[in-house]
Amino acid sequence: MDQPTAKSGFRQLNADDVELGQPLRWSLHNDQGQLLLARGSVVRTENQRNRLLSQRVLVPLSPDEIAARRGAAAIPADDINRTYRQKGVDVFGWLDAHYELLATSYGLLGEGPSTDAVAGIRRLAVALQKAAEQNSEGLLAAVFLCREDRSYALGKAFHVALFCNALARVSGVNAETRLSLIAAGLTHDVAMWQMQDQIQLREAPLSDAQWSVIRAHCAAGVELLKQSGVRDPIWLTAVGQHHERLNGSGYHLGITDAQIEPVARIMAIADVFAAMVRIRGDRDKRVPKEAMRQIFMTRGDEIDSTLVQLFIKKIGMFAPGCMLRLVNGEIGVATGASSNAASPDVAVIIDSNNQPLARSVYRDTASRGFAVQEFVSEVDHPQLQELLATWWNPVPITL
Repeated sequence: MDQPTAKSGFRQLNADDVELGQPLRWSLHNDQGQLLLARGSVVRTENQRNRLLSQRVLVPLSPDEIAARRGAAAIPADDINRTYRQKGVDVFGWLDAHYELLATSYGLLGEGPSTDAVAGIRRLAVALQKAAEQNSEGLLAAVFLCREDRSYALGKAFHVALFCNALARVSGVNAETRLSLIAAGLTHDVAMWQMQDQIQLREAPLSDAQWSVIRAHCAAGVELLKQSGVRDPIWLTAVGQHHERLNGSGYHLGITDAQIEPVARIMAIADVFAAMVRIRGDRDKRVPKEAMRQIFMTRGDEIDSTLVQLFIKKIGMFAPGCMLRLVNGEIGVATGASSNAASPDVAVIIDSNNQPLARSVYRDTASRGFAVQEFVSEVDHPQLQELLATWWNPVPITL
């Protein structure tokens, strides 16, 4: 068997990676691509730590490690471990590996135009499309549950790309166009991502200078991508028009109705919803159901009515990854939409007596006895990460 290398986005676990009694900073995998310990797990004894260090345990490369190697934006497919490609990893491991590639690409673009960064984003778009073919809901859940110490801008980029792909697919958009739209989703805010992260925890209103950057970021993003070698008109149009609105109230062009391209209409919905359900400095996450309701109320006036209805039907009122309390007192996580938009499939992990379950229990929330009562901001379960990794099928690493 080929040995995994740093070029595959992983490296061998070392002693500095495991601190007794402290949450793991990375998920740990064996050389078959299987999850050993989820990010956030705690190694409590020296014996456990020594066992991990004596085995071939892999961790995702950090952004600094990838940047130092300058290899993440030019990974030859032949250098990827075949076992990882064939068997895949859980959706959280997939996000760990690919998050670092996006972080490196954004870092390069933060310094100016970069063909290497664009090449990396193109490959990431291909990998995301292939993974989403197998497990779109699991990837959406992994992004929704992404730890909050990560970049707001990068997490939102993954979310928008996945929502774009899901909505475009249900709308009948062909695979080639969807790939361009995914790339656009990954870069829709590329011209202001550094400011986004800086103001994420703000409490004061935005300054005039910050508003100027926001209103200029669509045009600036298109220009940066063009200078980096992007010639794809779908990619550039989606980035340039994703803040335009049907009634002309958007920016930066102020165009209306038929002047707004279909791909930009798709991205507008994905962008608005992703922004609403992510924490920002001036507000907490919106309850996804309320975010969907707000989007629904603007249909036809600001955003495409047909696309909104398709989006709600595809994603449901509770996006994958939402933590929910049921009417019987149980608490679980939405794993995906059902035939009823208001009744997601839920994996229950806390029973009605507020006790954690060793194994999750499936609930059909369309049943009156298991209906959704309310959104829950967090769940206290000692094995939450381990349980989360079991609910969605593995996805391939195809970089």
